[in-house]
Order: sequence, then structure tokens, then C-alpha cells
Amino acid sequence: MQEVYRLAQALADAILHSDIYTELKAAREAADASAACCRLERRIAEERARLQTPAARENPDALREGLAALQRASDELDALPEAARLRTARAGFDDLMENVNRILRMTINGDPDGAEEETPDRCAGCAGCAKGAKNAKSGTDEA
Repeated sequence: MQEVYRLAQALADAILHSDIYTELKAAREAADASAACCRLERRIAEERARLQTPAARENPDALREGLAALQRASDELDALPEAARLRTARAGFDDLMENVNRILRMTINGDPDGAEEETPDRCAGCAGCAKGAKNAKSGTDEA
């Protein structure tokens, strides 16, 4: 079991030192340093909290106003270069983690050779996940 933990730690260290994680961390720091990003993130959090109040839920006009204010703040945030960089970095990191998890799933389920080559359009023959098992029964290739 110690070997598994040692290898898991090595994987975590490799991820922490990857270009993808380094970019995610730098993008988060840039967004945190941006007064505009921080202001809009606070505004979004405040609007979300306001929408959760009983008064907002019970008043359709207040709910509509709150949703519009939330959308405006989200649109403003999305327009900032720091937010775009962070969004792109998060997507890259999410993709990295999905690929790592896919390789683990495929290897653990007995297909170490296919772990490197598996793609979403090859799910029909795979019973390694709920979706693959369902597709294998139905004969579809949909991921």
C-alpha cells in the first residue's frame, strides 16, 4: 500500500510542476491582483446571495432584477482579460485531470494499452464506466 501512496504523491508532484498547473496558478494570481476582477467576483457573490433570500424567491420582479444584475456582472467579468486567461487555464487543468483519471480508469479496468489511445468516440465497446456499459448494451458509440 505504501507503494501506491508513494506513486500517488509522485503524480501529485508531477501535476504541481506541470506547465498547465503553473499557468493555472499564475492566472489565478493575476485575477486576484486585478481590482476589477475582485470587484466583479464580489458583486457576483453578493447577487447570488441576494437571489437566495426568501424575499427574492417570493418576488418575481426582484428575482428577475437579481438575475439580470447577476448576468451583467458575469458578462463584465467574462470580458476582462484576466478572467479569460483564468477560464482558459482552468479548462486546460480540467482537461489534464480528466485525462489522468481516464488513464487510471482504463488501466484499472484492464486495458492498459487502450488507456493511452481511448477517445470519447470509442466508448461503445468499453464497459469501464456507466456510460460505456450503457452504450455497449445499446451498440452506440456516443460518449
